[in-house]
Amino acid sequence: MAEDGSIGGLSLAWLAFVIGASAIAMVACGVMSARRTLHPNVLVGIRTSFTLDGDRNWYAVHDRAAPVFTGSGLLYALSIVPLFLLDGVGPQATGLLILIGVGTVVLCVGTIRAQRAAKAALAEEDAREAGGWGPEEGASDPGFPEEGAPGDGSSGGGADR
Repeated sequence: MAEDGSIGGLSLAWLAFVIGASAIAMVACGVMSARRTLHPNVLVGIRTSFTLDGDRNWYAVHDRAAPVFTGSGLLYALSIVPLFLLDGVGPQATGLLILIGVGTVVLCVGTIRAQRAAKAALAEEDAREAGGWGPEEGASDPGFPEEGAPGDGSSGGGADR
């Protein structure tokens, strides 16, 4: 503790180091996920039964989660700032915990959403490869001309003559 009652000295250095290392690790995961160089492993990444079920799933989820990793890492790094700018343990701890809490919520919600989006995209891709899906609602199917399109035998103008 510093003389003014705030976190200081070795405690401050250790806290800043641990949080900074965590922030760097999160940003590195985000960059590696975006570049597809974060390969399936047992140490880092989103390790759920879905992502560990195959490389395709792993990369689909991590592609979508890359910005979440990076954003969380930046929030973690930002959480170090109150330690140096605020006086008193209470304000320092409050600032630190709020920013780390927001970063953790962003990470948790973002990874859940990334996995859900990846599952949906992969299911749609599988269905298209299997030929089980038609065009989405409101989209035209190239195999069937729209009503009134040239070459389909209709009047083309939509008005009866």
